[in-house]
Amino acid sequence: MTFVPQPKKLRFDEDGQVAETIQGVVEYKKEPDHIDEEKRAKIIELKKEKRERLRNKLVEQEQKFHAALFGNKDTEQKEEQKEDTEQKEDTEQKEDTEQKEDTEQNEKTKKKKKKKNKKKAPEPISKEKESAKDAALAYLMTFIENKEAWKFQKVRQTWILQNLYYQHQIDNIHFKHTLTYLQGMGDRQKKETIEEAKLMLEKEGITDTIAKRAKKIIKQL
Repeated sequence: MTFVPQPKKLRFDEDGQVAETIQGVVEYKKEPDHIDEEKRAKIIELKKEKRERLRNKLVEQEQKFHAALFGNKDTEQKEEQKEDTEQKEDTEQKEDTEQKEDTEQNEKTKKKKKKKNKKKAPEPISKEKESAKDAALAYLMTFIENKEAWKFQKVRQTWILQNLYYQHQIDNIHFKHTLTYLQGMGDRQKKETIEEAKLMLEKEGITDTIAKRAKKIIKQL
């Protein structure tokens, strides 16, 4: 009779065999006769279920790990894309607003230019203004033609200085005589007239006639 040492705990393999290692040699012993086929099949089934549960658990853990590892990256990418989209929309909205403001500003500027360029309709000349003009021109011509009979009048000189640049008040012929008159004024009055002519040249939107008269006044005085 051969003696086979019995382990403290029996370990069954997939086929229901009892496995025991003695000095590196694996020996198999048939399970006792009292374990019938039905129980052995049940044990095998339970082991399969256990392995299946373990496999499912490992797969689930792997899926969770993958989701934790790559899911965050996907979320970050989505957030970055969302931020880029919002930033792009904000930029487009700002550009539209700026373009609209520029358009409105250009329209306002054009309207202002049109108003400046529009010539004012000449106001009806009243009898008093007409008489003041006639009196001032008569005063001027007296200075040119008959200086002995001429007498200085501050009111007439003021009118001439105020209307030097306007052709509808002093025409070209009378303007030539006006230059002669200006040369006869005092130094202080000449200096003030030159400064006023320079200011007229610095103004925007002046006519060619005004510019030419201002330059002639500066040159003559």
